[in-house]
Amino acid sequence: MKHFPASFPPRLIALLIVWPGFMVSLAAQTAANNAEQSWTVTTVVKGTGSPVRKTEKYSKSGTKTLYTEHVEQLGPDGYQPSYDIEKETVREDATTTRSTARRYSPDGSGRKQLVEATEEETKHLSNGESTVVRTTSNPTPEGDLRIVKREVAKTRTTGPGSQQTETSIYLADSGDGISGNLAPVWQTQEEQKRSGNDLTKTSTTKLADFGSGGFKLAEVTENTVKQDGENRTAEESASRPDFEGNLSEVSRTVVHERQSHGQSVETAETYSLDVPGRTRDGQLHLVQRVTTTVRGADAGRTTTEQQIEQIDPDGLALKVMTRVSDVVTSGPAGTEETRTTSVRNPDGNFTVTSTEEVKSDQPPGIPPQSSPSNQ
Repeated sequence: MKHFPASFPPRLIALLIVWPGFMVSLAAQTAANNAEQSWTVTTVVKGTGSPVRKTEKYSKSGTKTLYTEHVEQLGPDGYQPSYDIEKETVREDATTTRSTARRYSPDGSGRKQLVEATEEETKHLSNGESTVVRTTSNPTPEGDLRIVKREVAKTRTTGPGSQQTETSIYLADSGDGISGNLAPVWQTQEEQKRSGNDLTKTSTTKLADFGSGGFKLAEVTENTVKQDGENRTAEESASRPDFEGNLSEVSRTVVHERQSHGQSVETAETYSLDVPGRTRDGQLHLVQRVTTTVRGADAGRTTTEQQIEQIDPDGLALKVMTRVSDVVTSGPAGTEETRTTSVRNPDGNFTVTSTEEVKSDQPPGIPPQSSPSNQ
């Protein structure tokens, strides 16, 4: 199991996670998707604040998947509801999948109150093209649903081993939103190409320029993943226009992953123009290094140790600021996971700031699920 820090670039995380998935057998995926299964995942997080308990329930039957998430926070009178998520996903036919998710929070009297609804439609065509439309609505005081956001992503094949994805995000303007009065605010175009074991992706993001009525360039990112046997290297660079409109690189993350003797060692180094305690000098400087070691020598037990080095504002040098230990044990009855996070104190010692315990009775062979709140 991989764990990435919050500051790690999400696009690079997607490349690292999704890339091995292309090797999964389609037949195995289909069998897992059609199996009738149900399981529960319980997570308890204890830290400097009040303990939080999350209960997730999954139910799969044929082409329908039901998911519920119930989150509670410990108070003076025991655990009290914090929020609930209910999601239903239905595969209507060979090309279309629809899902509806609703998020609730307790009102003043503790009753569930709808705060957000999301509908998503995914279509996969035989020519390799696909379209995803995701619409988010909020309830009005009158009880209606007002559309506040719509995301449209269209993917098409552009050549052997290459594809293009265009994504647009629309937000509600001053109109009522119920009639679909949305304004485009964000656009991105991604070009992705595979060559052998290597993957490259270039993404261009534009934001609405409300002054001119058009769009202006906001960021260009370039991603590469190179596979050499069991070893892998991934790199992401981000460039943004300066005040004169000229593109310049502002950050770069390089990840090296090595497999050896039953363990995996991954090192991610992030370079940035911005260094705490310094003014910009036009050069990229190393500001963070994350080292993750995964050991799975014992049957049914995986241990992950991660340390995060960051710039110390006082000495302007890299120091280990955070340590994370994660132990997962699995068996026929499910899995148990304990994740402990420690941070450096001013005196140089480390203090445990949070402990996360996860128990799941998810049957073996079913692909891991992501909750809607984490996607």
